[in-house]
This record gives sequence, C-alpha cells and structure tokens, in this order.
Amino acid sequence: MSEDELLHKHGGVLDLHSDINCWEGWYPLIDHVLASINDYSDVYNKEVRVVQIKEKFGALRIYAEPSLYNEYVWGILHLAERLSKTICERCGEPGELRTDLGWHKTLCLDHYSARKLELAVKEKKD
Repeated sequence: MSEDELLHKHGGVLDLHSDINCWEGWYPLIDHVLASINDYSDVYNKEVRVVQIKEKFGALRIYAEPSLYNEYVWGILHLAERLSKTICERCGEPGELRTDLGWHKTLCLDHYSARKLELAVKEKKD
C-alpha cells in the first residue's frame, strides 16, 4: 500500500492537508486505524478528522480533531502507538524499539543491523 492509496482510500477521515510522515512499514497499521475511526464516525455520526500522521520517538503518532473525541477513538490511537513499537517501520515485519542509533527507531533485526553498519562506516570515515 502506498501513501497515495491511503489518502485515496481514507479521504473521508483524513484532513485535506494531512501528511503521512513515516516509513511504509506502518502503512497497514495506519490503514486499520483509519478504517476504525471511519467506522466510529459512521456509527455514531460524529466527525473525526485525522490531521497528522508521523513518527515520533520511534513510535507512530496519529493526531485527530476534534481533540475532545471520546475514549474509543483515543484508545484506537493509543493502541496504534503501542503496536507500532513492535512493527518495523521500514518493512512491517516484527520489530522492536531501538534506542542506540542516535534516534529512536522501531526496526526488525535486518534493518537494525543495516543501520548499525551504516553508522559504523560513517563513524570510521569521520
């Protein structure tokens, strides 16, 4: 799934100016979150707009308006953030939050190892 596909599929929930600022490994999780928010909006006839989707401190953050939505929507967003810490942000395979890369990143072992190698090569050049 691409960013354009997410934007097209969930245009009713996403704000017109929404950006998705994360790697595609989390796109399936984002797809489920947006579908759940859309279902909530349809069932309860309450508009909830997602205004921002990004990575922050190695986890997925999704911000929605109105900010006073109910506990159900808050629970969806909180659960997505927690789940994202177990999914490689690059490929979607099982991963874990890594804090020894200079930045917090949630990566599978393959992407973690590749990033560690990149950093070691860069450090050697400097």
